Amino acid sequence: MTDDFPLAAEFPPTTASEWRKLVETALKGAAIEKRLVSQTYDGIAVQPLYPRAAGAAVVAGRPAAPWQVIQRVDHPDARSANQQARQDLEEGAVGLAVVFAGAPSARGFGIGAHNAGDLERTLEGVILDLISLRIETAPFGGRPAAEMIKALVTARRLDASKLAIDFGLDPIRLRQGPFAARRRPRGARGSGFGGSGACLRAHGRRRLSAVARILGIHA
Repeated sequence: MTDDFPLAAEFPPTTASEWRKLVETALKGAAIEKRLVSQTYDGIAVQPLYPRAAGAAVVAGRPAAPWQVIQRVDHPDARSANQQARQDLEEGAVGLAVVFAGAPSARGFGIGAHNAGDLERTLEGVILDLISLRIETAPFGGRPAAEMIKALVTARRLDASKLAIDFGLDPIRLRQGPFAARRRPRGARGSGFGGSGACLRAHGRRRLSAVARILGIHA
């Protein structure tokens, strides 16, 4: 995918001094340092706006790439979830976050996919090799979800190496969280998906960037 329509393309660049003038007008003469600058407990000033550091290196696991609009798909009914997904993509989203029932992020919702057929109904008409896909599963549900994705990709005869899929597995969190005593994560033997994308996350916030190509799925 290419970034043919960058969000800021129609706006002229703005300098820090121009921003400061607008803020001073909004504050009606009040000092920015008193109204917008806060202090940490150890006395470090937290500014309201920071410029990009000169020569800043790319953050590991976050390659320099355009922002993506990723929309949640979490309706329990497959038909409604499919309508939701297709409408979001038609209206500008470039990816989907498929939230399974029981996932920490489901908040009482989540798709009820129990097999590849259920997932196919949810993603019917969605061209997987043109979008980014993120999978959010219930604790210890990563392997079954990966098997469903593998079956779906195989049924559609897609080239897995050209798909952008983030499985978002978080074994560290599961070992340390409330589910740690219930079940231990399985070993590294995988489903052999063979696609590119992120496989693991550390505490759901930072991916283990060493996994650039998925050679096996485990949960």
